[in-house]
Amino acid sequence: MGWWNNNQWFWNREWRRTFFEWEVGEERQLKQLFENKSLMKERKESWIWKEDEKHEYSVKFAYRIM
Repeated sequence: MGWWNNNQWFWNREWRRTFFEWEVGEERQLKQLFENKSLMKERKESWIWKEDEKHEYSVKFAYRIM
């Protein structure tokens, strides 16, 4: 999927096969989603499920600096 180099993540988008014609646009969209995003090696991300007083669950995204 990728590698770290001096606290910067580099994506490795090598695929095992060539794309079907209908997949080319989807791969382009995926590439655009990741272009302006940066990962931080020192940050641990997680999802938290919490039950409220009505016994319903909600999801919260959380992170902490390691």
